[in-house]
Amino acid sequence: MSTPTPSTADGDGQMRPELSLIKGSMRRGTKMSISKGAVVAAGAVVRLILSEIIAGAQGVAARERKEEITPKHIKCAFASDAELASIGHYWLVGSGGTAGSAERPESRAAAPEEREARVEELGESSDSTDAHQYGTTIERLLRTKGCRASSEGFSVLDSLANQLVEGLAGEAAMLATRAGKQTLGLNDIEGSIELLLKGELQMLAFAEVREELSQEAQRTAAGQEDPTDAAAEEAQ
Repeated sequence: MSTPTPSTADGDGQMRPELSLIKGSMRRGTKMSISKGAVVAAGAVVRLILSEIIAGAQGVAARERKEEITPKHIKCAFASDAELASIGHYWLVGSGGTAGSAERPESRAAAPEEREARVEELGESSDSTDAHQYGTTIERLLRTKGCRASSEGFSVLDSLANQLVEGLAGEAAMLATRAGKQTLGLNDIEGSIELLLKGELQMLAFAEVREELSQEAQRTAAGQEDPTDAAAEEAQ
């Protein structure tokens, strides 16, 4: 799929805080250099999926005449949407204020010996907002939808965001490694989208990536960022 690709900086430079956070998580998880196009694409997909989860959970909460989204509502959002359900078993959500364990899915593109199973607890509630890595993004999405989340629900959403970033990066790293690449690029994230998402959700994700890449290129052209080392982008 042909998409505009903004220049990259192996250092974060003036990269927006949200993208710097995603890039750091991807780099820690894969031990690879990460192109800016890959970071922008991953961020777009994570925001899209979180938005879909929040919208579904909001609908469930409204039917129960509840003002806040809880982990139970998030679980129902997965269960009531076939395309979310297709990824929900990767990031299952419990109903008692914390989330159940989740294991990275077996990649259809990677040999079994290349896969290291990882099990993590999701959505542990915390009194400290500092524990919410993606809190700013989640708050913005909640405001956009005109809803609120309980502290436990907010923690589950934050944990899901972490799992989504790690899942996308993990699948992309497998593809990049198999291609003999040292830099995880946009095409690798696009490959992970094809592996992890289904149907309309996949199409929406590709559209969101195209739109976000276009907007990021416009911001860069307007001088809102100062990317360097453009040659590192997409070493395909």
